[in-house]
Amino acid sequence: MAVACCQVVVPHLYCVSVLLSSSSSSAVFVSVSPNRPEFLRGESLTLSCEGVQDSARWTLKRRDYNLITAWCGGGFGRFDGSSCYVSDLSPIQDSGFYWCEDENGRKSEELKVSVSAHVILEIPALPVNVGDEVTLRCRSMYGSNKLTGLYRDEPGSDWTSLPLEVTIEHVQLSDEGKYTCHAREYDMSMVSAGSQLTVRVPPPATLLFTLPTPPHTPPPTLPPTLPPTLPPTLPPTPPPSGAPPPLSVIRICCHLVAVCPYCICTVLMLSICCSRKTGTQAAVTVEMSAPTEDVAYDDVADVITEHDLSAAH
Repeated sequence: MAVACCQVVVPHLYCVSVLLSSSSSSAVFVSVSPNRPEFLRGESLTLSCEGVQDSARWTLKRRDYNLITAWCGGGFGRFDGSSCYVSDLSPIQDSGFYWCEDENGRKSEELKVSVSAHVILEIPALPVNVGDEVTLRCRSMYGSNKLTGLYRDEPGSDWTSLPLEVTIEHVQLSDEGKYTCHAREYDMSMVSAGSQLTVRVPPPATLLFTLPTPPHTPPPTLPPTLPPTLPPTLPPTPPPSGAPPPLSVIRICCHLVAVCPYCICTVLMLSICCSRKTGTQAAVTVEMSAPTEDVAYDDVADVITEHDLSAAH
């Protein structure tokens, strides 16, 4: 069941909203002004269907105590496009059950309306929350001097007599019950239809805390950023007294230029000497090997001669 809240503002009238249960996703409400289910003969009321969120057309319908069903604008009241206005209420014709119904057959919860020619009780038609202020008041067609009392019907006990007008500043669950008004005209005793006061505990409310906005404070002003300070350059430390002064780069280069030719000449002389020694040893070897070859040839000639002589003999 969808739950919603309806608020209707009508000048110089009170408003009551009745919760509707429907199979649709949108919750539809029937509203009645003033906020009470009981009316005296000749009074007027306004009914409307609230909370309609789809494109379906909703119609206000009524079923009287004779089980005759009619719709607003067709069998009772005057429909102005959004509300149904019923004037000159009749106890026989206008007492019954009212509800909203759309073209698809979806219905709202029924609201019972009672019209009396004698005495009524002004009581909220909807359930009230614990802690609300509720006023119960008796009214009669014959004046307040004909009223005899307001009574509460408590199950299992006798009727409790109350003043003709009672204001409960903070209603509690113990105040729930059925209330009726009594009146007397001549020897005739009259009683109102009787209506139920329903008290419920409201669901826990979600508290929303709004934090105060802190005053705008400008950001602190920072001092200007100074460039980094380089350490002071210290002069070169002079050499201690008595030590030879360090050689400069130019002087070293002059020494190298003067020494290099001597070094080059020395290397060349050494290489020439080495190469001469190697050439002399090769010549000696050749000269000494030549006689060896001659001896060999002589030996071979001697062998050949001896061989030839042997063959001659």
